[in-house]
Amino acid sequence: MSGLAQFTFTEVAQGDQVLGSVGGNADRLSARVHFDVQIGDRLFSGGHVDVNQPFGTNYANAPFECFPPAMPSGSPKGVRPRHSEFREQVERYYRSQLAGIGLGSQAGTPVDFQMHGNLFVSRFSVLIPLDAGESGW
Repeated sequence: MSGLAQFTFTEVAQGDQVLGSVGGNADRLSARVHFDVQIGDRLFSGGHVDVNQPFGTNYANAPFECFPPAMPSGSPKGVRPRHSEFREQVERYYRSQLAGIGLGSQAGTPVDFQMHGNLFVSRFSVLIPLDAGESGW
């Protein structure tokens, strides 16, 4: 299946800061971005994608890891968004939500608030091309 689908990102749930990896190479802040997707006239709710940002990096512009999405239950099997476009929009949404904390923060900056377990809720919709496995997931 190809064509366009409307993805609506609904929230970012910050996970844990993972520290103490050997050499610090895997230290990171994890998060889960939730989304719904409309394909044609059918709406599928409850999808998500996990993302990681290296510990100690700037939320606004540091490298960002986006895993393959878990498509919502009932959505067509084998259909996923095109990798590059999806990743770009997930990153855009994620960064826009974290910008709401009002800091030019870094993942792991010692400040007086909790930077894990937070929930950022805001809706953002975008059209993203679909493909059936050609995009490198």
